[in-house]
Amino acid sequence: MTDEEFDAIIESAWQEARNNPDQDTDDMDPAELALQVHSDLFEARYHELCTRGNVTEAEVKEVMAMKQALMAYAILRAQEGYETVIAVGRCANPERLSTDARAGLSKTLVQAFTSLTPLDDAAPLARQILTGLGLPTSIEEFEDYDGNNCRIKIDYQSCVLAPDNEYDQLVAVLHTSCLETE
Repeated sequence: MTDEEFDAIIESAWQEARNNPDQDTDDMDPAELALQVHSDLFEARYHELCTRGNVTEAEVKEVMAMKQALMAYAILRAQEGYETVIAVGRCANPERLSTDARAGLSKTLVQAFTSLTPLDDAAPLARQILTGLGLPTSIEEFEDYDGNNCRIKIDYQSCVLAPDNEYDQLVAVLHTSCLETE
């Protein structure tokens, strides 16, 4: 996919989000939107390969690399999200809150800390996987790494895939972290 094609897809996604009455346009996150676009493109590519059959070894590596990249970025995004919740919660002045609001804030902070702990443990592995794939290793760099503008460009010839057990660790952490908040 060319940069122009990706830019057009991202712009379309932005327009769709802006036109959604449930979406707060001031609260749109470019990294989150871009990762959703990459995820949608990944799904389409995966289904294309499944339908076509006769998948080459290079195509299998392409799918595995993108799957690992998306999972690693999901870990880093979740970690960043919980850190933001905690930072905002710490800014609250409990004395000015009602008893119910204080209890709600307390519950939210406990959930955020509980969910953040396994993500903090998994973040180094996520960064290691991204390094092996030749990708930016933080959400900030993903958003604007050398003019990257939220693109996931993997050199499938030279990237190093993580072993399945490392990928499975990230899946388990993200799943556990999300379940704890429900």
